[in-house]
Amino acid sequence: MSIQKPTAFVAVERDVDVRRRLEKARRREQCRINQANFRKRKRERELQAAAGEQSTKSQVEDSKTTTEEEKKARRREKCRVYQFNYCKRKRLQEEQLMRDISELKHELKRLETTKSLTQQQQKQKPNPMQSINAFYFALQKNRHPPLAVVENYRSTYGCTPALEELLDLQREEFDSVKSLRLHWLWYRTQFKVFAFSIKACERLDTSRSTIIKITGTLRLGVYCDNQKRGSTYDTVVCPVLQQFEMETGEQAVSRITSEVGLVDGVIASQGQSDLDLALHTLHSLSEKFSRSKDHHSVYRSR
Repeated sequence: MSIQKPTAFVAVERDVDVRRRLEKARRREQCRINQANFRKRKRERELQAAAGEQSTKSQVEDSKTTTEEEKKARRREKCRVYQFNYCKRKRLQEEQLMRDISELKHELKRLETTKSLTQQQQKQKPNPMQSINAFYFALQKNRHPPLAVVENYRSTYGCTPALEELLDLQREEFDSVKSLRLHWLWYRTQFKVFAFSIKACERLDTSRSTIIKITGTLRLGVYCDNQKRGSTYDTVVCPVLQQFEMETGEQAVSRITSEVGLVDGVIASQGQSDLDLALHTLHSLSEKFSRSKDHHSVYRSR
């Protein structure tokens, strides 16, 4: 199977061949003009030598003949000049075409390099959906945050990522999936039960950003020490809404909001819609959590 050359290279070879033929034609024309001039000079010398011997009539006839030859020579010279100017213009056009082709090749190479670099950068950028899926997978597989990561957090912020107050769960904001993962994996060590289940996932695309909404439920078991019954815990199931926001065209999460409906969970667990009673129960759970968080956490501050 024959290999076809690119169109641009075929055009270049054709242009080079045309230029060679034009150069040969110019050389042949120059040689012809030189021969004509030589014959003209030779004839003029012969006429001058015979001028003294010829009669006036012969001189007039020779003069007419010379005039006709000069007219023909002038016409040939004018034609040669026209042809030379035409070839010059064509050569300039060919040179400009070659420069344009060279510039197009450089531009094509630059675009290919830019495309390759862009593809490499896209591959190197982390996929936000992978990090989000990894977070929920770790949350459901009972994985704990590495101690080295926790120590780095403590050295940076001067505290651990532990939950200080139960009510802080109602609304939180994070700047990355890594931060959300570290805090929530730590929270799980502070509860007897900390089970999150996903109910729905929704993606909203706008002109400026992309929002991923995760809805689910969080089952919390809060320790409560009882001198008669020993160590027990109260359980409440709360609705959860977590939103991951990304700027359009970016591959990183810029803002995360997490909302846990503690009040709704307490009302649902009591089976009645008495808001005052629910707030009282939630306040009691918050106090129990504050008393027990330092005793039942898997990782303690050093």
